[in-house]
Amino acid sequence: MRIPVYRSESQRTNEAPGRSFSARMDARPFVEAALQKGAVTGALADAVGAYAEQRGKMIADAEYNQTALALEEEMRSASYDLSKSKDIGNIFDGKKLWQRRMDRIQTDVLDRVKNSNIKRKLGFTFNQSEIQSRFTLQGVVDQKIVKAQQAAIAARQTSEVAKLSQPGGDPKLRIAAYNAFIGVGSNPGVNGAMLAPGIAGGFTSPVAFSKIKVKMKKDIATNYLSNAFGSDVNAMMQLAQFTDLLDDVGRSGTSPIIFKDENNQNIILSSDPAEAYTQLVNQMGIDPYAAHIISALPREDAFDVIDNNWKEAITRNDRIDAMEKADKEALDARNQAAFNQAFTTDDYVKEAALVAVIGRPAVDDLLQDVGQNILTVRPDADGKNEIAALTVRETIYNYLNEQNWMSPEQRNKLRKLTQPSGGAVFAQTRNDNVYSKLYLDALSGNLTIEQLQSGVDYAPSIKSQITDEDFRALGKIIIDEAGTNVNEMSTLIKRNFRYNAAQQTIQGNDNLGKASKSAFEVVDLQLRMFAIDRKIEGNPPTLNELMVEKDRLIAIQDTVFQAALRTEYEQTIDTFAQNYAGLSARIAAVGGGNAPLSTVITTIENYLSDQNLSTSDSRYQLAMRTIDALRITYPGMNE
Repeated sequence: MRIPVYRSESQRTNEAPGRSFSARMDARPFVEAALQKGAVTGALADAVGAYAEQRGKMIADAEYNQTALALEEEMRSASYDLSKSKDIGNIFDGKKLWQRRMDRIQTDVLDRVKNSNIKRKLGFTFNQSEIQSRFTLQGVVDQKIVKAQQAAIAARQTSEVAKLSQPGGDPKLRIAAYNAFIGVGSNPGVNGAMLAPGIAGGFTSPVAFSKIKVKMKKDIATNYLSNAFGSDVNAMMQLAQFTDLLDDVGRSGTSPIIFKDENNQNIILSSDPAEAYTQLVNQMGIDPYAAHIISALPREDAFDVIDNNWKEAITRNDRIDAMEKADKEALDARNQAAFNQAFTTDDYVKEAALVAVIGRPAVDDLLQDVGQNILTVRPDADGKNEIAALTVRETIYNYLNEQNWMSPEQRNKLRKLTQPSGGAVFAQTRNDNVYSKLYLDALSGNLTIEQLQSGVDYAPSIKSQITDEDFRALGKIIIDEAGTNVNEMSTLIKRNFRYNAAQQTIQGNDNLGKASKSAFEVVDLQLRMFAIDRKIEGNPPTLNELMVEKDRLIAIQDTVFQAALRTEYEQTIDTFAQNYAGLSARIAAVGGGNAPLSTVITTIENYLSDQNLSTSDSRYQLAMRTIDALRITYPGMNE
């Protein structure tokens, strides 16, 4: 079987395939698009790479800034902490606290950074900041060191000045100690050695050093003279003369110095200043140490120190004199109180009252001597001791006699005294006039306890004019020195009861005057007894307590006084109205004595108007005076 063979009849050509197919798409746009897409992709790739690079840089910058901030904060904290440290010797030296702190910061902060570039950059920044902070801190530390040094020097100077200002001991040793510290001649002494580094370092100027030295010497001299001589004015005078002679020695040259001693004898001093100085000290008997510290000062400063101490000595003498005078006055007052207590009008005296005038030790001795003798010592209502007046009198006599305080007359008066109950006959009923005068004299200090015993001009025999109770009460008032508060209360009591001590009456009404006087005397006496008893107990009443007690006592007496006042008011109106026809009836019509004062006055004024009396009429003038008297004497009556 033959296999068929097929042969192509087409011719070979250089044209692209498919040319004969006119409907086929053009490939060029696609190729261009592909090319353009490739370009975009490349640009995108470039952009992505650039962003990645920028992001890495930002991360690095952030890490750097964060770490740099941490370093700054740690360094700032280290600077602050060490600037407050009192261990200034170990900050840069010794333990090197600053360097150890910086090393720890590097370890804690820098070692956490992994990026070598950042770490290197941070290391440079750290080094720069460390140098700056270190120098700043060094300035602070150096100032502290200087101040500490100055404080230490000042403390030592103060201590040495105090030591060298104390008196006592061997003068030669004290002079040697003074020279060793202050310095003498070319030897700067301990003080100079302490200040030398400061002068060399520029912290202390030579001028300041000189002033400090002079001040220390003045302080030593001032303190020593005050401690050693105190108020001895003569010692200051002697030192002033000594310093004057030192000036003469310094100016004498080769000429001898002549001065007169305390016996007015001429003393010739050596022409050699050193020998003349020794002669002066020995001849005048000057304290060698005082002479040394005074002569070590410039003369102007030496005289300044002496003058100031001289003035202080005079002031001290004046102060001592004043204190001695005050003590003497206080003792005299206490002894006078004891003397007055001996004239007590009571049969027994409270222990506390006796202690107040002769002191606790003397009273304890008395109680020990008498023991439990009931006739001498007895308990009061509160269980406290009361001592018989006779024993009290003997005790006070001996107490004052030991001090040689009493005059012969006072001794005789005290010795002649008998006990208050020793046979004296008192009145069963007081003489009111005599009692009132005695009471006022006692309040004003014009009645002494001696006069109460012996009598006065208007009552030669007082005890026969007043009761035993009156006598004892007056005695307590005289002995007691009432305070300002009690006297003020007394004035208020007088005002309340309208008591006029000079007149002892109100507008001529004797009955009302008696009521006023009686009310005042009762309340005032009771208030004073209240204050005296409280004072003896050691618990004097306060102003408020006195006020309360005054008001309570007044309230008790005021009922009686007001009744008397109302009676006198009615009588005064009736007596006045009887002088005018028809006036009594008018007053009775409005209530009479029970009518308010304002109503009565209006009634009188209307009556006068109805009567058409001239103002020059004597009856009109009498009525006006009576109205004024009513307003003054009975204010607010029945209102």
